[in-house]
Amino acid sequence: MRYIKEYKEYSTNKDLIIVIDNTMPPEKKYLSNIIKYLENSNIFYKIATEPEHILEYSKNYNIIGALSTGSDYRVNKDSNRLSYKALQYLECPILAMCFGFQSMSKFYGVEIQSGSEIKDNLYVTSFDESHFLFRDIDLKTTKLSFCFHDYPSEVPQGFTKIVELDGKIAGVSNTHLKRYGLLFHPEDLTTTHIIIDNFIESL
Repeated sequence: MRYIKEYKEYSTNKDLIIVIDNTMPPEKKYLSNIIKYLENSNIFYKIATEPEHILEYSKNYNIIGALSTGSDYRVNKDSNRLSYKALQYLECPILAMCFGFQSMSKFYGVEIQSGSEIKDNLYVTSFDESHFLFRDIDLKTTKLSFCFHDYPSEVPQGFTKIVELDGKIAGVSNTHLKRYGLLFHPEDLTTTHIIIDNFIESL
């Protein structure tokens, strides 16, 4: 894809990455690292904070991919309107992180379980070394940034498990739909930015 920064003017017919902003105001703490990554990579993006933005951007841009953020909202208690709208409407590849992944799992009919908060940089129990998201990164020796209470009880139908953390499903993939979910935050650590790189390069 062509890497260009977000334009201030409203130009059309540009390749676009949509950021599905699930974050809780006013802090919106899971958004800043994603924007920093995109800005540093000179990637053209728009932020969708309302379902209407997805429809608007779809009319004015060539949407080639979407990043669905984490959130302080809880997937079983709070609204999933924005995330669900993206999943219903977008036909592009989607990489969903933490809340985005939980919401994606629930969208596909999976029960979301809850437990004590896990917030730490951790090694995962197992992962699919052959999956393209993990090209050129060894998760056996690379810690991942986790911050979650909620996790899917099972793998959504049509998906495969690609990451596990202590018996919890921490990553899924549907290569047909080109939809991928991660329970961790690859945007948090520079050592795991390559996972987002691999997603972007696949578009």
